[in-house]
Amino acid sequence: MKKLKKTVLAALVGTFVLSALTGCGGTADNGLVDKEENIEAGSDVTREVNIGFVDTSGSNILLGSEGIARDNGYFEEEFKKIGVKVNLVPMSGAGPAINEALASGSLDIGILGDVPAVNGKANGIDTTVIAFNGLNNFIVISANPDSGIDSVKDLKGKKVATQKGAFMHRLLLYALEEEGLTIDDIEFVPMTAQDALAALETKSIDAAVVQPNDVSYRLAKENGFKEILFSNDHEGWAAGSITEIRTEYLNANQDVAVAYLKAILRANEYIEANEDALKEQWIAAGYSAESYDYAYPLHDNYSKIEATDDVIANAKKTLSFLQENDLSDGDFDVDSWYDLSYYGKAKTELEEGK
Repeated sequence: MKKLKKTVLAALVGTFVLSALTGCGGTADNGLVDKEENIEAGSDVTREVNIGFVDTSGSNILLGSEGIARDNGYFEEEFKKIGVKVNLVPMSGAGPAINEALASGSLDIGILGDVPAVNGKANGIDTTVIAFNGLNNFIVISANPDSGIDSVKDLKGKKVATQKGAFMHRLLLYALEEEGLTIDDIEFVPMTAQDALAALETKSIDAAVVQPNDVSYRLAKENGFKEILFSNDHEGWAAGSITEIRTEYLNANQDVAVAYLKAILRANEYIEANEDALKEQWIAAGYSAESYDYAYPLHDNYSKIEATDDVIANAKKTLSFLQENDLSDGDFDVDSWYDLSYYGKAKTELEEGK
């Protein structure tokens, strides 16, 4: 994306009505946050779309292009044009909870990491990808300063925590393999990223493998924890997120896919015109400006949408990773999973409307 012009993030617009989660069959047990955000579509509403996104914070935080589309009212405006009420549903259970809700039909669209998305598809959840959101997710391996760990080689025999089956798990295997090690050479502790960082801070584990964030930044910069690897220095060691839609729902509501992508394209136009938009969004969520530069040094946490060669290759590598590590015994054709014709229609409609 070309250099962004500097300005201040526009004020959040649109009226949001929070209500108890309905239509998602959700409880705290299945990883659904207990509220959904209903964006009113007006009196001519004839349909609804339920969109799930990862929010392990429990604070309704939605970042990137999708967050701009919500906060600037683009979702509301585009769905209103086709008589659809949009329900944005934060999912505290992350990708696995989104998979469960897509499988049950309580979500129609999911925005989730590539590993759970691929895993869900491999295990029979009938979805179609309408947007690849780029490869801008990396890992940091952060070590307890009392652990004696100074490099990846030193992880041998140590307690290392990360989320099993997530992209952090996959990139940990890459890091170990580069040093001639395997997962059997460490004491692998499956934990969510939040729990892993909490355990690291109390020094109950030796190292944590997480996506760089505000907490890992604080531990490294203020508390003396060692960062022995940052994967953005390694070509091909990246992951991304995916927007997928239940194929049955898509077949009956193709205009919903187009409206969704029009909102994302408008968000990307806003980001392009406002250099600090994504950083200001990060800060508004309660994080520090410094940790944004640390987590996204290229300031690129926006949706790229297109099926470029690298994102397709990454999806195929992800499927192989799941199969080779006995995390999935399913299979599917990655090249027939995505349909970006809706992206083309969205671009055309936006151009015609200008």
